[in-house]
Parts: sequence; structure tokens; C-alpha cells
Amino acid sequence: MNASARVPNASTAPDGQAGRGRHATAGFSDAFGERHLVFDPASGSSIEALRFKKEFSDSAEFEAALRARVAQVGHLQHPSLATVQSVERTDEGLALLSRHVSGRRVSQLLPKAQGPAFALELIRLVTPALAAIQRTGDGVAHGALSADRVVVTRDGRLVVVEHVLGSAIDALKLSRARLNDLGLVAPQGQEPLVFDARSDMTQLGFIALELLLGRRLNPADYPDKVQGMFDEYVSGGSSPILAGKIRGWLERAMQISLRSFMSARDAHDAFGDLPDEMDVRISESGRSLLEFPSEPTPAPMPIPTIKNDRVVDERKPQSIHVVDERKPKLAVAPAPPAHVHAPEPLPAPIVQQAASRS
Repeated sequence: MNASARVPNASTAPDGQAGRGRHATAGFSDAFGERHLVFDPASGSSIEALRFKKEFSDSAEFEAALRARVAQVGHLQHPSLATVQSVERTDEGLALLSRHVSGRRVSQLLPKAQGPAFALELIRLVTPALAAIQRTGDGVAHGALSADRVVVTRDGRLVVVEHVLGSAIDALKLSRARLNDLGLVAPQGQEPLVFDARSDMTQLGFIALELLLGRRLNPADYPDKVQGMFDEYVSGGSSPILAGKIRGWLERAMQISLRSFMSARDAHDAFGDLPDEMDVRISESGRSLLEFPSEPTPAPMPIPTIKNDRVVDERKPQSIHVVDERKPKLAVAPAPPAHVHAPEPLPAPIVQQAASRS
């Protein structure tokens, strides 16, 4: 199957049809490019094709690093990671093909998801996924984590997408200002910058801070204005004990503490210090917060449920719904059991029901 057939040109095909019976619809776009939802009737599967902008598509260094990272970690199996299938070059340029994850990006849920409930679920579910990436080799990291690359699914899971971009961006040796323009928090240190496990933690901490404040933040404000943002959250009326614990964790994650985390595994272990006095409770309502609209689908055929590349578990997971007393209730379901090929399993999920406080 040639590349042009797998990544059809939806913009020029009539009635949304393109390339050997395949159908594509334009979806989410950002500074890196535009994503197209592609449906293949022959295989009955759907994929998301990220067509990179010219700046990235024309770079041989970017393409080589991207292909190498896809070969290394693209097919990593974890319930909170979207599998990457391949990198392909078409007449239109370079494209990254990944398993489509139906849902909404965290960036699209702000400010409705404001408060500690969603921020803590983000930390709890995403740190194991980052740890799985980091365990595959020295210096391996996501590197391009942002609120645009974490998807909240329709059943309440959090899934990290496009986890192969970091090394390709690293290969371009971009300035801190250019990285900020791309919506990325650049790691501290002298240029050229290095995207490693610590940069993953910095970027995750930044997303959590956006959720705590309920708005997008300017990556250029890191690290100089971060303490002021912490002060804004702490003074916002949250439980002083919980706010203090979260602030301490975030300072370590964002590399502005003498006890900064060196890896996602360290960060996940330290997260166990939070639940003892967490002022959040489990609820059975609140799914309406996500308010999923009808997302683009490959016309004219509907997209079937993806079965071949997802984690299979016949047991129906119980939904966990976490709410912040000050904000509308939020429904977040736990991730299904992980099939992670790693030396040892991560600690079990740690958000616990505080029924005794209700």
C-alpha cells in the first residue's frame, strides 16, 4: 500500500472521498500541522494523520529523528498512550499516522475543568504513561507534552497522543522563544535545549497548573512567573492543606525545587503523599461536564469502534467521578489495565474515595 493511498488528500477529493475508497475529514490543528481523520473501509479501522507544516516537513533532520523514535516507542502498549503506526511522505509532505482516540483535548475543556480534581487525575493517569516511555531507553521522553496532546475520551480516560514528537523537535535545535511559539514549555538550561525525562515533568506540571487555574497559560512565563501563578491558585479558596501539597508536588515537577523529580517514576511515587488529606470526593454524577459535541467523521461511512489495537478487557471498568466542591462536577473514569512491557509495574492508582468526609 503506497503512502498517498494511506494518507488521502481530503481537501481535493469530492464528497470527502479520496484515495482507493478511503475517506478523510479535517480535525484538530495547531502549530505543528493539521490532523485528518482517515477511515479505511477495507480494513474497517480509523487513524489520525497529522500532516506537518512545511517548516517540519521540509527538514531532513526532523524526519530522520521522527522515524527513529517511532521505530523505538511508537508501538508501545499502554492504556494512556495512543499507538503510533508509521511516518509517511506523500505529495503533500510528511505525515504521522496514529491510532485515532475519540474525545476532546484537555485544552478544549478549559475553563470547565478548573480545580484540583481534574489536575490530580491528570497527574495520576499520565505519569505512568510517561514512565513507560522513559523506561525504553536513556534520554527517551515525550518532549512535546501540552494540553493539546492529552485527550479525554468519551468514557473518561486520559490518553497521551503523539508521544514521538520530542526527539524530532529536539533535532531542529529551536530557540526557547520558538518553542514557546509552538505552545511548548522549554526546559531550563542553556541552549541548545535538551528534552529529557525532566522536561516531561515540567510540561506535565504546566498542564496541571493550567487546570488548577482554568485557563491556557503562556509557556514563555515559565519559569519566571510560575510562583505568582501558584500564589493565585492558593489564594483562590481551595483547601490550604491540599493546595500546599499540590504546590509542593508541582514545584518538584517543574524543576524549581531543590528536590526536583528526575523522572516520571519519581513523580508518581511522590504523588502518593497527596491523598491523605485530599479535599476531593468521589461522585456518581457530572459526566455532562465533558459535553462532547459531534466530532468530524470520515464521510460518508461512520467510523467503527477500534478493537484491534486497544487494550482488551471483558470486565467493564467502574467509572470514577471526581468533583471539586467549588466547581461543576467532573466525571473521570480510571484507565483500563495496562499491557506495558516494562521491568516492573507502577504503583496502583492512588485517588481514593473520601466517603467519610461527605
